Amino acid sequence: MTTFTYKIEDMHCENCAEKIKNILENQSGVEDLQIELAHKTIMVSGEISPDSVSASLEEIGFYPKQVES
Repeated sequence: MTTFTYKIEDMHCENCAEKIKNILENQSGVEDLQIELAHKTIMVSGEISPDSVSASLEEIGFYPKQVES
């Protein structure tokens, strides 16, 4: 299992966090998802590629930047 952390500067509110949660929790390979709205970060764990996570987020209008854990 791998874990990736992303900074999402355009995640401003609970509604944004809920959209992100909905798209990623239903994605194959995601085993754990943690969203820190105050820090504008998410942590995704599972058998999934970072490119796949980024593509899913971009589909719903968010532009993540992967950060080193």
